[in-house]
Amino acid sequence: MTILSKSRGGNRTDCVVTALSRLFSPGVFRELAKLGHSPIGAGVVRESGLFPKVEQSLRAYLGEAFRIVSEEMRSEYVFKNAIAEQILLKKHSLRSAAMLTEFRVGSNKADAVVINGTSTVYEIKSERDSLGRLESQLDAYLRVFDKVVVAADECHRRELLDLLPRDVGLVILPKAPPASFTSVREPRSDWNRLEPALMFESLQRTEYLSILSDVAGWESSEIPNGIIHGLARLEFAKLPVQVAHENFVRMLRKRADHQTDASFIRRVPKALKGLAVSISLPPHEQQRVLDALWQPAGLALA
Repeated sequence: MTILSKSRGGNRTDCVVTALSRLFSPGVFRELAKLGHSPIGAGVVRESGLFPKVEQSLRAYLGEAFRIVSEEMRSEYVFKNAIAEQILLKKHSLRSAAMLTEFRVGSNKADAVVINGTSTVYEIKSERDSLGRLESQLDAYLRVFDKVVVAADECHRRELLDLLPRDVGLVILPKAPPASFTSVREPRSDWNRLEPALMFESLQRTEYLSILSDVAGWESSEIPNGIIHGLARLEFAKLPVQVAHENFVRMLRKRADHQTDASFIRRVPKALKGLAVSISLPPHEQQRVLDALWQPAGLALA
């Protein structure tokens, strides 16, 4: 059943769909968690002109909005959500795998990183994206992650097959239902290209100090704060690649475990899996989100 009503006649424009895609932003999700409703989301609805029908739940409204965005002009979030739903939750288990988004790698931010005993980074290229920065992004990722995959729209397939280094995998997300990822090329592992010094730069201070203490017996308590980062980087760069990567993965899994609640992720609708996986909420805020989803959408987006 269609639950969105248009305020004006005519076909949906790109700006309408772009506005709807912002319903799936961290800002809206965090407001639902803190307030039980979202003023940002209310503004998005007004901008789109696609209003929920009377007494339709927020859960149903978001599901229909996500369908429109998925079919008409897909945002980066549609791909992130598909990675969370189809790869993290279906191919793996939250008992043994986790996902981080917007993960810093040098001057880049990796769209999604799946940790499941090894590391796999996904760089998203939707129909809205150009491939201009892809070469520099992949150069950084190939030195940090065991597996590198580009998740793309069909419109980029031919150019990507000509452009991608051989170690980089490619998956395509079609628009036609059921819109499941199609593997075009599998990624390849090669320990020779990994650089511990670059892994180090993606770790937080407590993480790299813990690794150096565990594997190298490194004691940092007597080192002045002003020079500890540089010295730690030099020590980390000396680690054997496999040791560095194994501990890099261990720390990322530990970081992700702090923000992942399997029960909450299972209970949110499909359209919100990507947000639930990547945003850490305390239990009372998780419950507020779940309660808000059953409210009338007109009340939750007010």
